[in-house]
Amino acid sequence: MSQNESYHVNESLRNDLRLRKILEELPEFASRYFYANEFSLSARTRVAYAYDLRTFFRYIITKNPSLQYMQVRDITIAHLEQLSVHDIESYLSYLKCYHPDEQEHRMIHNTPTGIARKLSCLRSFFDYYTGIGEMKRNPAARVSTPKIHTKEIIQLDPDEVEIGTIIVVQPGEKIPIDGMIEDG
Repeated sequence: MSQNESYHVNESLRNDLRLRKILEELPEFASRYFYANEFSLSARTRVAYAYDLRTFFRYIITKNPSLQYMQVRDITIAHLEQLSVHDIESYLSYLKCYHPDEQEHRMIHNTPTGIARKLSCLRSFFDYYTGIGEMKRNPAARVSTPKIHTKEIIQLDPDEVEIGTIIVVQPGEKIPIDGMIEDG
């Protein structure tokens, strides 16, 4: 086994241990989602999703009147069925800037990309439970994905490229000019 392979194996194992620790804080039924996705999502993605779900569950037990004063572990699928699109939209608004664990000295800011990923996590989570018939609907499915602003890609003709111009070529792309690869 090469050093690189060893690093990735160890990192995967560390992420599996992180996931187990986070699952201890989540509702019991949540672990089924992670077991079902063990081979379709990377260990790092599963850990990120677990953190996202923990933040979501903490949010709903403090902001949703029907779930206030509950513990995260006590939330059931029946409780999730009561959530509305408004609950999910409120959560996404909260994610722009919040104090994790009610720690006033620490603030987390999320970009539209980060919020979109967290919404993707919720959609996937609810899709799993609707797909296996334990939920009737996915409240996150009807929530709009935050607009992500990307820089416009400028396309040049070969005769517009000056000598010495640095061009970024994405994997699989072909370019009709001669040049030298500096990195990648």
